[in-house]
Amino acid sequence: MYTEELVEEGIVTEAANGVATIAVINSESCEECSAKIFCHTENNVRNVTAKDPYGVKAGDKVQISIKGRNVVAASFLLYGLPLVLLIVGIFVGMNHFKDNSELISACIGLSLVGFYFLSLYLLSNYKRNKNKFLPRIIFVSSTK
Repeated sequence: MYTEELVEEGIVTEAANGVATIAVINSESCEECSAKIFCHTENNVRNVTAKDPYGVKAGDKVQISIKGRNVVAASFLLYGLPLVLLIVGIFVGMNHFKDNSELISACIGLSLVGFYFLSLYLLSNYKRNKNKFLPRIIFVSSTK
């Protein structure tokens, strides 16, 4: 997964400022995917935001690509690190407090996770980090 590249085809629905929204129709591989319950699709179509180095227009047929390492890194940032912070907060609370240690542990762990997600949100708004994990358009064929 780390070295592979995932490629999908879709049609651009809107584009502006170097970012495009693409309607991707679910493929046969979607049926075998264990994460399909997390893809919120309407009428078998997913909307994906991607970097646009070509200046595409609505209606263009495109191929988008995302590297496996970006998927792994984003998954770690969204799931792995918060889990570690929650566990660390629980251990700190259980070892340093005698009265109400369970409640304090839960509060410390959840506070660490909340602070982490707030920091992640604020840092993601900086221009250099804004599109870091987005897929990118690799091929354009105009349908007009």
